[in-house]
Amino acid sequence: MAVVTSDDTDIAGQHLHLLNIHHFFQSIIGSDQIERPKPFPDIGHRACKELMIDPRHAAVFGDTNGDMHLGENLNAKVNVGIVAHDADMNAWHLTYADHIIRDYEKLSIT
Repeated sequence: MAVVTSDDTDIAGQHLHLLNIHHFFQSIIGSDQIERPKPFPDIGHRACKELMIDPRHAAVFGDTNGDMHLGENLNAKVNVGIVAHDADMNAWHLTYADHIIRDYEKLSIT
């Protein structure tokens, strides 16, 4: 798994360490490592290259339509929008999402 973020890489790494979840991610890429920001696919291509996967086999998870648009521009297999428990499940702002979830516990890979 990778984290791709509009934050700088160092800041993202600090947040993951504070949450003690950094070890779940093989790649952390911030906007300071690319020329064009989301929704351009550059950051996604870099993550896929580091993970050695074809972008067409990637699943993009995010809470903004920019994340979902990134996934579309990347030609990802699926774009999954995440909404907070207290938010409207219609998630009108996630227009590029293929699926919308409230938490990760509902996920399975088949």
